[in-house]
Amino acid sequence: MALAHVYAFSLSTKLLARGRSSPAARWTAAWQMVVAVAVRLLATVPFQLLRESVAFTVSGALLAVLIGATGLEAARTGGASVRRAPLVGTTTLIIGR
Repeated sequence: MALAHVYAFSLSTKLLARGRSSPAARWTAAWQMVVAVAVRLLATVPFQLLRESVAFTVSGALLAVLIGATGLEAARTGGASVRRAPLVGTTTLIIGR
């Protein structure tokens, strides 16, 4: 699934850039794979270490933190103020949940 996502991202960036791939697009695609591995680990490692009932809660909480942190970072990168960015991160978490 992650490879299909990166392939689609790469294809769309080449379409927009008239067939050329920029270093920024390659860097972004590489980071998408790193994040895909991190999400996989956050979702599966609790099931290797904990009872199933607890693992569901822990895995969900870890993924929720990742979603909120992503929203917070996107807001800060997009120029949101220090006060507004946590609101955006929290909203992202609520919508993503």
